[in-house]
Amino acid sequence: MKGFEYKILVGNKKNSFVIEEFFLCIFYFVYSIDLRHYNL
Repeated sequence: MKGFEYKILVGNKKNSFVIEEFFLCIFYFVYSIDLRHYNL
């Protein structure tokens, strides 16, 4: 996880929870694809 880019993207705290949910969805989606791809 790149915390620096994440903080820049989040910016103000009002939108942080929305962007957090968005990033978590993307992260878990990519993570599950990676697991299937590498057969772990």
